[in-house]
Amino acid sequence: MTGVRALLLTGQFGAGKTAVAAEVAHQLGQRGLRNAAIDLDWLCWAGPDLADDDFADLLQRNLHDVAANLVGSGVESLVMARALTGRADRQLVEDALPPGTSLSVVRLLVDDATARDRVLGRDVGLELDELIAEGEGFARAVASAAVEDHDVDNSGGRSVGEVAIEVLTVCGWI
Repeated sequence: MTGVRALLLTGQFGAGKTAVAAEVAHQLGQRGLRNAAIDLDWLCWAGPDLADDDFADLLQRNLHDVAANLVGSGVESLVMARALTGRADRQLVEDALPPGTSLSVVRLLVDDATARDRVLGRDVGLELDELIAEGEGFARAVASAAVEDHDVDNSGGRSVGEVAIEVLTVCGWI
């Protein structure tokens, strides 16, 4: 099917990927555009003993099926969130989308203090400990991946609505 468009928000932990994806979907809905938001992390959150290749395969298979089902039900715009750490991550997503889907990737930029405050405010337990331990290295990996088509600042002081509108604007969706 042609005419389907997809947006993938990437960025480090605490960049606001999921929150902005939800707001982008809301903004599209307010304009009467059929859309769906998908947090890609949830499509492959399994374990504890899956290898990285198994996670990638699971994500790709699940995204393929979910996207096909959504598009089959009339959804024209897919809004996704997931940190990408390399060209292969972007290709995996592109390959899972319905044929003819155009993909735009936007990296949300955030200062370290804002990212840390967001992570501390939402995560708990072992997940919080892991995110803090991985934080700087993961942020560098996302930044050096350079798989985005656009960058949008999502540091403290900007509303999620402002950021969502900027994302939609830089992608040419509005």
